[in-house]
Amino acid sequence: MLYHKQTMTQDPPFRFLPLSCTSCLFLLFVFFYGVESSFPSYCSSDVACNGVRISYPFWKIDHGSDISCGYQGFGLSCSSSNDTYPILTLPNDSYYVKDINYSTGSLTLVDIDVVEQSCPRAKHNFSINSLPLDYHSDDVNLTFYFNCSITSTGYDTLPVDPIDCLVNSPGKTSYVVLEGTPAEQYNWAAGACDEVVVATVKKTEVSETDLISKFSEAMKTGFLLLYDTTKDCGACEFTHGRCGLDNRTGQFLCFCDNGSIHANGSNTYCTTDLSKIDIES
Repeated sequence: MLYHKQTMTQDPPFRFLPLSCTSCLFLLFVFFYGVESSFPSYCSSDVACNGVRISYPFWKIDHGSDISCGYQGFGLSCSSSNDTYPILTLPNDSYYVKDINYSTGSLTLVDIDVVEQSCPRAKHNFSINSLPLDYHSDDVNLTFYFNCSITSTGYDTLPVDPIDCLVNSPGKTSYVVLEGTPAEQYNWAAGACDEVVVATVKKTEVSETDLISKFSEAMKTGFLLLYDTTKDCGACEFTHGRCGLDNRTGQFLCFCDNGSIHANGSNTYCTTDLSKIDIES
């Protein structure tokens, strides 16, 4: 049943009235969740992490902490002094986080595998899996065709030059193609390439005419992603809470600005309107 405020009659001061079952449950509710003035400290303060400001919904991974405040999968590693930037681990690989823009809801990532390479080789396709991430409009894809048995004999004239700096198998060459250019329409399947990998870079860093000379620096500059509210977190944030996780059990948590912590699903996580609180009698 819904809890509603009742009109109080004029009673003598300090008169103690019997508590109804509903009133008892309400007092237990208040006692259990407590009343504080702000979010828990680990859920409200910014953290410096290898030169990048870490704030909600991102969080600094602390293997000694039982609770984290932020989106699941948005934990950043700052443990190594040898790392230039914080590290975000995604399904296929780990990436440096060069920057987080909290105003635009975007972050800049760089594949760790390419940072120290003079002629970087994309090793895997980028995947965000089920995380609340999406590509930015400033991004563009590069498709790499590695170790291809392509000659002009029997095929159309090759639309791009080979990547000479990559080590290839004898008699094979590798190529890179910019998204949205005519080279995408070439029959690459006929070339029997050993591997095809798609990497993402910023549009401003490459062009069709200088792709071979610029793709290396473009990959090291990184690409942009947009982040959004997670599906599970929507109800919590709608009531002005912040989402988190019990690292011991994997249980979802909702932190409220009155200091209370709620677990499991609810559409009244941090509401202060008692008429919205469903209390069973």
